Amino acid sequence: QKFSTRLQICATMTDHLRGTGDEEGLRFWAAALTTIDRLTIDGMSEDETVELDGEKVMVVKDLAFRHPNFNRLFEHIDATRPGMKSLFNQGGRKRIRRVLSKQLMERKPPPGLPSSFYRPEYLNSMKGGLVPWVGINENE
Repeated sequence: QKFSTRLQICATMTDHLRGTGDEEGLRFWAAALTTIDRLTIDGMSEDETVELDGEKVMVVKDLAFRHPNFNRLFEHIDATRPGMKSLFNQGGRKRIRRVLSKQLMERKPPPGLPSSFYRPEYLNSMKGGLVPWVGINENE
């Protein structure tokens, strides 16, 4: 669901900005859309709902292969819907606070990602044969 929701947010923002003349915003959202599409569902983190000090929170387990800069991008994308009420349906479940776990989740990355999508230490582990090699797109 996270994957399809983020794709939908990026596509909606791209469509909206096409007619506004905001070229910088359009470039950002088009790049975000392409990035999410390339990461595929396998590039999205896992969530687990837990109770923390009497409050339900969503614990986000980051992926061992994915560069940590993606967390800021995803936070920005996820915060867009509530801030753009005129573009997005605000129905559905109440949003709960998300907490990033220090625990990394192991998952095989999608093939063909550029090296910039990877944590440097994961790339080194792949090159050293410590984790399975996945084809990297070196042209980007």
